[in-house]
Amino acid sequence: MLEYIQFYTKNLSNLTILLLIGVVIAILDIALRNVVKGVYLNVRENMRQRHGGGREGLENKGKDKGDAKGKGATKGDVAEPEPTDESCPKDCNAVEALRKKLTGLIENAAKLQKDIQENSETIKSQHKTIENMQKSIQKLTEKKK
Repeated sequence: MLEYIQFYTKNLSNLTILLLIGVVIAILDIALRNVVKGVYLNVRENMRQRHGGGREGLENKGKDKGDAKGKGATKGDVAEPEPTDESCPKDCNAVEALRKKLTGLIENAAKLQKDIQENSETIKSQHKTIENMQKSIQKLTEKKK
C-alpha cells in the first residue's frame, strides 16, 4: 500500500512540475516576443537613421517627418524607444539567452511528458495486477467456503 501512495505522489509531483514548466514557458514566450519586438523596432529605427528615413513597411509611410503624405503625422506620434548603439547587442544577447533557456525548458518538458507516459503505463499494469490479485483472493475465499 505504501508503494501505491509513493507512486501516485510521484505522479502528482510530476504533473505539478509539468504545469509549472508550462507556466514558465508561457512567461518566457511573452518575454521573448517583447524582446524580439524591441530588437525589431531598434533595427528598424537604426536603418531609418542610417539610410535617411527609408520607407520599408506599410506602417512607416508618412510617419518619418510629418510630410503631406503622412497627413500631419509627426515623429512624436510613433511610440518607439530611442535606439542607442548599445541597445541592439544587449537585446540580441537577451534573445539568445532566452532562446537557450526556452530550448532547455522544452527539452525538460518532453522528458517529463515521457516520464508521465511511462508512469501511466506502469499504473495500468499495476491495476491489472491488482485485479488479478482480487480475482485470486475471491477464488480462495470461495474455496474456503
